[in-house]
Amino acid sequence: MMSAVLKERQKSILEVVIQEYIKTARPVASRDVIRRGWREASPATIRNEMHELDERGYLTQPHTSAGRIPTDRGYRFFVDHRKGESGPDTLVRRMVDRVFSLRDEERFMKELGKACAHLSGMFVAVSTDDRDGWYRSGLAELFEEPEFEDFDELRTFAQFVDALDDYRGRFNAMMNNKNMTLFIGEENPWEDLHHYSIACTPWRHPKGFEGSITFIGPTRMDYARVMSLMRYLYEY
Repeated sequence: MMSAVLKERQKSILEVVIQEYIKTARPVASRDVIRRGWREASPATIRNEMHELDERGYLTQPHTSAGRIPTDRGYRFFVDHRKGESGPDTLVRRMVDRVFSLRDEERFMKELGKACAHLSGMFVAVSTDDRDGWYRSGLAELFEEPEFEDFDELRTFAQFVDALDDYRGRFNAMMNNKNMTLFIGEENPWEDLHHYSIACTPWRHPKGFEGSITFIGPTRMDYARVMSLMRYLYEY
């Protein structure tokens, strides 16, 4: 198992690096790990452990003099081995509960997209099993992320959104197992989106209509928050 590859100290340092990078979008140095309150080892030991995480493919150093950022493998380890997944916070439960109290299907889907885009900060596409097309929300929130300061990234993602209806079949195939699904970076089936992560979950309204919701954002997305929100939708 991959978890056996890392020592407990390395797992803890990797988690701190990922959480710091998600928050700041800046490469993380050993001093940043210490500043986050991790003082269980000397600065030299932390540097050595980060170097080993780099060598094993969990972190990478974008520039020689910079700190490190997580790789797809690092994010995958974080998602698969997080300690004690917490439930959604009060704001998530309140907003989702309010949306699920709506009885009109069209209004429900629009409000679900808006609420989930707001809660996750990601682009969201909501579909239903008995209709074509998507209800989309969250481009404004997503485009505030620093990744989109690069015009080429902005254009590539905008082109994907414009063509989203053409990908409906592939998304439906992803959801055939009716389980939550997460593709991180190069795991996802769209080559142009290998700098992004795609998370999907089915939902079912108490009134009986059902569908799925897809979250798309940079690999630096807040996985803990998105997965907690998805699980709440999945189990509703």
